[in-house]
This record gives sequence, structure tokens and C-alpha cells, in this order.
Amino acid sequence: MSKYTKKKMQTNIECWECDGEGNIESSSPVCFKSASECCGGCYESYPCDYCNATGKIEPIDEWMENDIMMLKSYTTMLEGFDEIIKEMNRIKNEFSEDGIATYNIMVTEKNDHDVVALYEQVKRIEDHTEILKIEIINQIERNWEK
Repeated sequence: MSKYTKKKMQTNIECWECDGEGNIESSSPVCFKSASECCGGCYESYPCDYCNATGKIEPIDEWMENDIMMLKSYTTMLEGFDEIIKEMNRIKNEFSEDGIATYNIMVTEKNDHDVVALYEQVKRIEDHTEILKIEIINQIERNWEK
């Protein structure tokens, strides 16, 4: 087998429409009782169309596979950034009663600039993540029309 042989697409991502559950609950009750009589058990669950009730969005073509791989990478990066931010907040709050002063002693002007740049990069990644999600949904919906 040649190293250039196209391999089967194996990339997928947890469906954010159904939170990986495969089913979506209706947003309103399916009974006609008044709100004061509501028991909370009359919401209907139906299969998610975006993941075909599997909880995973699978690519339908190479373009979508690329979008899903990029979305997975961004999600992993954002998880790493969240850990860094949590650790920075822990340092601020735990070293002394005056945690901000301790933080300011530890953080030089260059580090402070790096932190601002990190927050800006996180914002750009979050924005691009939303764009990718919309593009993936649009690709799925265009496939329905075929």
C-alpha cells in the first residue's frame, strides 16, 4: 500500500448541539397544563439531527474533516489556557492576604504584556472556534439538501 493512499476519515468531535448525548430535549413542555400544575416531566426528547443521535459529529467530506481537526485543536488549546489562568488566579489568592501585591512583584512588565497577549489570543481562538462550529453546521445542513 502506498503512503499516499487515502485513508478512511476517522476524525470526529463531540456534538455541541446535544452535548454528546445524542438526544435533545424540547424547549417547552408537550402538555397543556398550567405552569402551576407543571410536574417537569412532560418535556419530550428527540434524536439530534446533527450527529444522527450518536453524540459525535463525523465528517462528511475532507473539508469538514479539516474543520473538525482544527476545532479539536482549538478546544485542546483553550483547555490548556484555562489551566494557566486558574493557576495564575490561585497564585494571586493564596500566597498572602495581599495576593495582588505578591502577583505584581512576580510579574514583570514583559510578563504582564505576555498575559495580555495570551488573553487576546484566547479571544481570537474562541471567536474562530465559533466560526468553525457554524461552518460545520452549515456543511451538515447543505448535505441534508442533497
